[in-house]
Amino acid sequence: MGKLESHKHGGESAYHAGEARPRLAVFDILRGFAICAVATLHGSYVYMRVAPMDRFGGAFSACLHLLAGFGVPLFLIVSAAVLALRYPDGIGSWRGYLLFMRRRCVRLLPAYVVWSLVSAYRENADLLWPPGDLVHMLVTGSADSQFYFVPLIFEVYLLWPLLGRLAPLSRKSTALGWLAVVVSAAASVLFWRSQELRLALPLLPRILLFWMLYTVAGLAAAPHLSRFAEFARDRRVLPLAAAAALLAAVYMGADFFSRVSPPYHYRQLTLAAMVFLPSHLPYYYAAMLALLFFALRFERSWPGRAMASLGRHYFGVFLIHLLIMRSLFFKRLVGMPSAGEFSSPEWVLGSVLIPAATLLVSYCVVAAMAKVPVLKTIVGEG
Repeated sequence: MGKLESHKHGGESAYHAGEARPRLAVFDILRGFAICAVATLHGSYVYMRVAPMDRFGGAFSACLHLLAGFGVPLFLIVSAAVLALRYPDGIGSWRGYLLFMRRRCVRLLPAYVVWSLVSAYRENADLLWPPGDLVHMLVTGSADSQFYFVPLIFEVYLLWPLLGRLAPLSRKSTALGWLAVVVSAAASVLFWRSQELRLALPLLPRILLFWMLYTVAGLAAAPHLSRFAEFARDRRVLPLAAAAALLAAVYMGADFFSRVSPPYHYRQLTLAAMVFLPSHLPYYYAAMLALLFFALRFERSWPGRAMASLGRHYFGVFLIHLLIMRSLFFKRLVGMPSAGEFSSPEWVLGSVLIPAATLLVSYCVVAAMAKVPVLKTIVGEG
């Protein structure tokens, strides 16, 4: 944890805009956990849609889906924290801002476009033509379930000259930083509720408003990373954070099962499990805090190193994992279970093993491609 000392208040200014910075293992570990959660979320959703909720298999799939909901929130928090540490005093001039955007476009967009096209061709080729539909697909991230994250993170980049001012504010006043977290959480919850009234808003601003609370949390927390590291040294902190996450998970699960009833239509299940429900927030915050303490405490252990290795290739894995899960496992190797088969333990076990196998295959593919100069660009590592 000694590497974190440079992030104490005055030390942060060493990261000037555009300068190279050391890569912190703690963020790679958190990204590793986040991509595990995202793959589990998508895999368990497939099972949850067909599994009867009055059987153990259905309830297990639903619980697994709920527990994995923190993936994208954690990605947003990490992304905001990394930017806040790299640009502690803002980007500066418009030239600096254009350079900031250029770097991210060059690194992320080629991979995003390639895998959006491949995924759309495999799943819904109608998205590729006419050209207006293709442009809409790329701008909104609608090629498949996970791609919306890229337009979302680019909205954060576009607004960085404004959003980036929060980190220096939090560094000067911890109270103001955490007040911003509370206010943004309350604003997002109010916005979620307003959407139940079907208030019309353009898609892209709506996406950002849905997720803003996590971006603000990352910005507010970044200047205090060394303080979190000090807490993590206390052996009691991680168990307490894990216990808080467990209690919050019980509350979240109770809320989910209070919202569903026979015949358990998949739309009802989807709405009851949405990540934008206030009952999910305590669990997400507690779980992410527990994972942060784990990452800080065990970054040099083999689990920490394994997660960091996965996290270093997170973007490519994020882009291809659903393609591999569907094309390799659900369409070729395993197939799709029917509702009646969920009395069999093998299908319950499959809701855990298939996301794990998907991650392993995706990681191997991305890591191999990243070693080939001509291919690494299309896995986001160019």
